[in-house]
Amino acid sequence: FTSSSCAMSGCSFQKEHPDMAQELEVKWQTEPLINNAVVARGDMPPELVHNVAEVLFHLHETPAGRAMLKRLPLSRFEPADDATYDVVRTFIAKYSKTVHPVEQ
Repeated sequence: FTSSSCAMSGCSFQKEHPDMAQELEVKWQTEPLINNAVVARGDMPPELVHNVAEVLFHLHETPAGRAMLKRLPLSRFEPADDATYDVVRTFIAKYSKTVHPVEQ
């Protein structure tokens, strides 16, 4: 699963360095990319993985959960599968062709 975060849009830099951020000029912009991911080892009991995932997926629904997420800083966790990462693969392919080759 993945997390949604303000950091995906660069707002952490904007908050920490507002003067420098005002001087930046966008030259190239991507679709939002996955910021964080949480994975479980293959030998973890499926029930435990499911229970932890359910807790994380619902943190944003309570004041206490939102307070925990804010400290990370994340807005929520979302389920993900292999297709979720297609946007990353597309970005890497485009970047490799137009900017600099990326070793995979």
